Amino acid sequence: TTATTATTTTTTTTIASSRRSPLVAIDLSGAKLAGRGGAGAFVDALLEEAPGSARALRYLALAHLPLDSHDVSALPRMLLCGARGAGEAGCALTHLDLSYCGSLTRNDVMRVPIDGLAEVCPHLVELNLHGLGLLSGFAFDTSGWRQQLTGALDAVRVSRGAVFRRLRVLKVSTISVPTDRDVRWGRSVVTREQLQVLLRDCNELRHLDLTGCSRCDWHSIHQEAAAWAEASSAEPMLQGSIQLEEFLPFAGALCNLRTLVLARSGMCTDALLRTLLLRPEWFATLEHLDVSHGAHVTDVGLYCLAHFPNLQHLVASATSISNVGLYLCLCALPRLREVELAVCRGLSRDVRVRTAQLGVRELRQY
Repeated sequence: TTATTATTTTTTTTIASSRRSPLVAIDLSGAKLAGRGGAGAFVDALLEEAPGSARALRYLALAHLPLDSHDVSALPRMLLCGARGAGEAGCALTHLDLSYCGSLTRNDVMRVPIDGLAEVCPHLVELNLHGLGLLSGFAFDTSGWRQQLTGALDAVRVSRGAVFRRLRVLKVSTISVPTDRDVRWGRSVVTREQLQVLLRDCNELRHLDLTGCSRCDWHSIHQEAAAWAEASSAEPMLQGSIQLEEFLPFAGALCNLRTLVLARSGMCTDALLRTLLLRPEWFATLEHLDVSHGAHVTDVGLYCLAHFPNLQHLVASATSISNVGLYLCLCALPRLREVELAVCRGLSRDVRVRTAQLGVRELRQY
């Protein structure tokens, strides 16, 4: 029930011609596909050769393929049309992996038709866009995808404002590519407004990775909130408190969150950690938090983590914390098991060495 072609040169004949039962999973990660049309045509041919696959397909992995923006934009049409107008391939899909797709030789930003994917794949549980576009990055495109579905719109119920209500894992993170001189970081053009649309009503979200989303700037969010409060004659905001549901992109998705990764993002600041304390009940389930490479994360931010009672794994490498912040963190988080504090210049040399060598229990005793 699974077609896997990783690291091989494959044609549809070698897989589909030998089987007639429906495919529930297709993994083309890293494959060298023979023939014309790329991965989209390959998946279309697989669905056509294996009867019933258009309705049975649950898992689709296209990771590490040299896709371009046109290939990604055609995903809703491919998933909707399936084979010979079956029209239900995307309706059952629960896992979609587009990580590391793209080419280092291209400079164009990858366009992801997020509205189209939400409408065609309403049951999606995991959406992995980690490193999509490589160094060029990707952006969410909400226009023009319906023109690709000419003659196939009757196969799906199109609703305005489609959302991923069952989404549990979302990765929109960028990547790093080591070079001879330094490390090049992938570009992110994902904005707060786009995340706000994507994450609305995602009440089952468990894992959220926003690594490198620099355009989700907390400072601009705070300024917008202040302007809104002034225009609406609201009471003056105290200590940065705002209406989170209106301005924080993932506010409604925090109730059941287990893992939150904000590394190198514009939200990796003390201001965000202070503001999140306005809804401490949201973090009753949070177990893993990554605020690494946040120059604006200090001892104040770590002190706020005392209100995350179930936090077990903390990554605060390359931040501005000191020995005092680490001490407060260890005292306030009894369930903390792992802590990563590499390249924290505010820590004394002795503490940095012991942090790298000892576990959390030994650090508490020290």
